Amino acid sequence: MRWAVLSLSRLNYRKVIFESDSQQLVSILVDNGDMPILDPILQDIKLLLQHFEETKFVFMHRGGNGVADRIAKESLSLENYDPKLYSIVPYWVKSFVELDKL
Repeated sequence: MRWAVLSLSRLNYRKVIFESDSQQLVSILVDNGDMPILDPILQDIKLLLQHFEETKFVFMHRGGNGVADRIAKESLSLENYDPKLYSIVPYWVKSFVELDKL
């Protein structure tokens, strides 16, 4: 989530809906909850959110967002953790986008 907020902030997006399959994370962000182990990351996210005009955090069950789930799994297999932004949809995502349309 931090990477998504940071990336969209850098791209100067003003109004964004962030989706997560972690209901606990969404609850913490929406209700200003607390999770000590994540405090440094949550503080970064909250600081970055000041760059946006409007944001919304939404829980989306993993089964309801195959694209996000696939991207998360794919990112675990990358050799480094450098952020990746694609100008076209990667081939490994296309089939999941089609399934999510249904």
